[in-house]
Amino acid sequence: MKLPRAGLGPTVERVETALGAFHAVLFAGLPGEHRNLDDLHEADFKRWGKALGKLHVASLDLDVDRPSWTEQLADIRRLIPAEEEGALSELAYVEE
Repeated sequence: MKLPRAGLGPTVERVETALGAFHAVLFAGLPGEHRNLDDLHEADFKRWGKALGKLHVASLDLDVDRPSWTEQLADIRRLIPAEEEGALSELAYVEE
C-alpha cells in the first residue's frame, strides 16, 4: 500500500486480507506536545475520555459493515491455537 506524502490532506487506504479488512489513515501532523502516560493527570484522562467518546459517537454515522460482538469473538476463537488453554479460558470468560 502506498500512501501519499503528508500535507495532501487526509488519506484512507483499505486493504483486504485473509484476516479481514485493515485501514490505514494518514493526516498531516497536528500541533501540540506528545506526553507520556506517566505524565498525565486525572484531568488529562478526563479530557482524553471525553474526546474519545465524541469520536465514538461520530463514528456511529459511518456507513460500514460492522461485525457483531459475537461474530468478533467467534473470529478470535478461530485464531487462538487449541494448546493456548489460558487464552481460551479468558475468552470463555469474556463470552459469558
